[in-house]
Amino acid sequence: MAFFYLLLGHLTGDFALQTNKIAENKGRHWRWNLLHVLVVTLFTIFFTYQFGAILLGMVLINGVIHFFLDYYKTEIAIKLRLPDLAGFLLDQSIHILILYLISQFAVYDNQHFINFTFARFLMAIILVTSFSAVFIQFILAAFFQRDGNRFFEKGEKYVGILARTYVAIVIYMSFVKSFWYLLLLLVVAAAFFLQFKLGWNKWMSPSHLAVKLLLDTVISSVCVFFAVLS
Repeated sequence: MAFFYLLLGHLTGDFALQTNKIAENKGRHWRWNLLHVLVVTLFTIFFTYQFGAILLGMVLINGVIHFFLDYYKTEIAIKLRLPDLAGFLLDQSIHILILYLISQFAVYDNQHFINFTFARFLMAIILVTSFSAVFIQFILAAFFQRDGNRFFEKGEKYVGILARTYVAIVIYMSFVKSFWYLLLLLVVAAAFFLQFKLGWNKWMSPSHLAVKLLLDTVISSVCVFFAVLS
């Protein structure tokens, strides 16, 4: 169980609270990277301090490892000739593996101050919003070429977050209330098509739009099923 709280702390600091400014500069300026690692470590400690002093010591060590991984991950990816998506997956896989190893040092003497069900709910929110925003962009960038070096076009990130949140709510309601709630997913399709007509068509192809909509829907559904309904 400690692993899920460690993962919640990681997701909070590494995605939910990582601004675009930090993401752009943490690999180039050590001060930005230090700020990022401090945020990740503090929130990981916040969610896991009741699992014992040894685990907290390991979390601090993980902070040092996280600093060097994030600072040098671009250089490592270049040397290994990894595309951006593979580099992202390798980076997160290393972080998650380390968190799993750390979780083996947990002590379960006290009841955690955050109910596990609520912790899963918080994790689902972060997965549907912040994590998915980054993950989906890496997938789309691997299959569709786009002009410029911007990771997100103006407003694209927040439209996606709102869309996935809406989809997650609709999927949840379809499970607990009625299958007919799924018809409300047509609202997201209409909203994406409208955004496409209003400006996304300047840099996005129809197939790009279709894959983006599919990814938003599938990832939201998976997050709801495994993090909330399982």
